[in-house]
Amino acid sequence: MRRNTVARTNFDRFPSSKRLILEWIATVRKPQARQRRIDPTIALANENLRADRPGVRGGR
Repeated sequence: MRRNTVARTNFDRFPSSKRLILEWIATVRKPQARQRRIDPTIALANENLRADRPGVRGGR
């Protein structure tokens, strides 16, 4: 997220979900599997959507 400032800004606006999303990513042992969780998280944050609830608009 360092390279995507929009995604970072939006992600920072999800305080209640941020911890759950980070735990979800951190619980994976294999780096490839972790990356498969990180990539959609960044893509959703870029669209201002939370990875834990992709159908719900974030930042309300």
